Amino acid sequence: MGYYDLSKEERQTLVHKMKGDLIDDLNNCNITSILRYSLNDDFYVRKNVSLILRRIYNKKKPLEQK
Repeated sequence: MGYYDLSKEERQTLVHKMKGDLIDDLNNCNITSILRYSLNDDFYVRKNVSLILRRIYNKKKPLEQK
């Protein structure tokens, strides 16, 4: 089932779950969920991975230069 085959509420739930899984991976120095979502056949799932990771990075700014 593709990303846009889901209802709007189901897509929001999926994105929320993805965000939680990606944050857990980053906090635990793990890449299991990152790879699972990044290797998904659906373009929109892969796109959301990059968007979520970018938002996490921008919010944390761990490598910000001084």
